Amino acid sequence: ASWLVQRGIDLYTVKELLGHSTISQTERYAHLAPDTFTRAVQVLEEEQPKSQGKILSMGGDE
Repeated sequence: ASWLVQRGIDLYTVKELLGHSTISQTERYAHLAPDTFTRAVQVLEEEQPKSQGKILSMGGDE
């Protein structure tokens, strides 16, 4: 678990791979990836695609 978390694998995936019954068992390894929040914020701050904000029709009458 330590190696996976240190390499950026998300806790849910680690939980499933190791067969932990609850996420709280896996959360004890979260301290090994302190830059996770920083990376998440960077993703949110990246330039959004130009199509964002356009309303897309869900119907077939375009």
